[in-house]
Amino acid sequence: MKILLTNDDGYDAKGLLQLASVLSREHKVFISAPSGERSCSSHAITVWGEGLKIKEIDTLELTKDTPYAFSAPCISVSGSPADCTKFAVEGWFKDEKFDLVISGINTVLNVGTDKIYSGTFNSAEEGTLLGIPSIAVSTVNVDDDYSFPIEFLLNNLDDLISKIEPMVTLNINIPFQHKDEIKGVIAVPCGHRRYNDWYVEKEDGCHMKGYAYDQSQSDVEDDCKYSDLGYITVTPVRAISPDRDLADKYKGVDWKL
Repeated sequence: MKILLTNDDGYDAKGLLQLASVLSREHKVFISAPSGERSCSSHAITVWGEGLKIKEIDTLELTKDTPYAFSAPCISVSGSPADCTKFAVEGWFKDEKFDLVISGINTVLNVGTDKIYSGTFNSAEEGTLLGIPSIAVSTVNVDDDYSFPIEFLLNNLDDLISKIEPMVTLNINIPFQHKDEIKGVIAVPCGHRRYNDWYVEKEDGCHMKGYAYDQSQSDVEDDCKYSDLGYITVTPVRAISPDRDLADKYKGVDWKL
């Protein structure tokens, strides 16, 4: 397969490079990733102001002192994660026909409504909008070892791809980086991730702090609950939701112009 890899942590992120190294053994891998950290960029696209700055990256030089050294076409993009996907498909690598887009592996989870803010998820969703099966992968990582999340992804890649429907992005969250901590795997809907957030004023401005509430005892069967219970969650997310029933509620309104 021809696989486009992207993320929101930057082209030199360990999760991206380790995944690219393993995938490149059996697939044709291309990388288009941000020039720096772009977490919580959502689905922003650069359409005004200063244009995108592109730099070709020598991945063999970048990884030469690591156990996962590899070579693959790679560019860093000055814009958002979604820019990286869009520019790769419609710009720099436009002559390639990608079979799959994978965004990640991210260093923190993106469960439930985190997907709204997540650059990881939205760079994958841009692939979906461009007609390419796309997957976002996130985990909790503390020591730069992504071997288990990579193993899980590769072991299940064929099944994951075969069931992706048009205009649906798969959001995969792996709550622990080691296999023996995982309770199991479950496919569940996207939930509402709840946080306790506040702002702290510092010299350079106000900074948001906070933490996610534990939803493991929730009555709602969603990815938030099962992630907190220790399960790998596989969540299909529709890019386009018709919501016809909701629209029908407004039939008969005497609209005033």
